[in-house]
Amino acid sequence: HCMKTIPKIQEIYNDYRSAGLEVIAVSIDKKKKEWQHAINQENLEWTNVSSLKGWDSESTDIYFVSSTPTFYLVDNNAKIVGRPDGKEEVINQVDNLLR
Repeated sequence: HCMKTIPKIQEIYNDYRSAGLEVIAVSIDKKKKEWQHAINQENLEWTNVSSLKGWDSESTDIYFVSSTPTFYLVDNNAKIVGRPDGKEEVINQVDNLLR
């Protein structure tokens, strides 16, 4: 589940932020208050966006999102350079990209 991965993403973000890593979280929430509450409660410092359309959001179709969380690595040219599956793959791919 997506909320369970937040501590892992925060750890990766804190470790690689100074090297240029940015996190953009695209939520599939439908309820604005619940979404904003989660951002505040979890102290999410990165960019958080949502269309508030849930699974009906265009981004779920465009980026082939069938479950959450789904990760993409995007370079400085806005090119998708990876779609890691899980914490270890995220760390390995981020580490390789930032070398």
